[in-house]
Amino acid sequence: MDDLKPNFTPFDVGIKLHSGQPPRNHHEVKEMESKPYRQAVSSLMFSATVSWPDVFVVTMVSRFLHNPGLDHWHAVRRIMKYLQGTRDLAIRYKPDSTELVIYSDAHFTGDCDTRQSATGYMSSLAGGPLTRCSRRQKCVSRSTTEAEYLAAADAATEVVWLHGFLSEVGFQLDKPTTLHVDNQNAICLIKNTEHHKHTKHIDIKYHYIREHVENN
Repeated sequence: MDDLKPNFTPFDVGIKLHSGQPPRNHHEVKEMESKPYRQAVSSLMFSATVSWPDVFVVTMVSRFLHNPGLDHWHAVRRIMKYLQGTRDLAIRYKPDSTELVIYSDAHFTGDCDTRQSATGYMSSLAGGPLTRCSRRQKCVSRSTTEAEYLAAADAATEVVWLHGFLSEVGFQLDKPTTLHVDNQNAICLIKNTEHHKHTKHIDIKYHYIREHVENN
């Protein structure tokens, strides 16, 4: 893989990976037998966990270890091309920046097999990423607003934990933590304490984000 042409994005957003993309003919079956798919994904998982925080897309290709097709293999190669193109980049932290910031986002019905949405969030401190998460939501969201709301609630849980952890190690946060959410309806739902009939089905554990917003 050393001679792969470098790429500067780890995934093609126009590609939809799902379990209905197994080898479709004898030629593809034979070709996939020669591809070290499982070994490649395992190596990428190590990189994503230890040193390359922006290749969390590895969690997506890892769902198809049992029966991958060429589409899945091409996605793995795309990640490797990205590593090739960004191998000289590094994260730089600034000691004079002490504000904790967190960003949340959701991919509505992103899983083609289960139609579950994906939650993503990343916290930043000293000008660089501190913690990050990308995972499928436990329930199927019925709207983009709901998916974004659940992602924001998970991010709020992370903020509360980070405040406690940083306090334990002697790092005091002077300002309230800003949570960036890119969906106006979700933001209105977070700030509005009135009970909405359209959100009764959302689990009470996700509504606690309102209490933390009120308490800054």
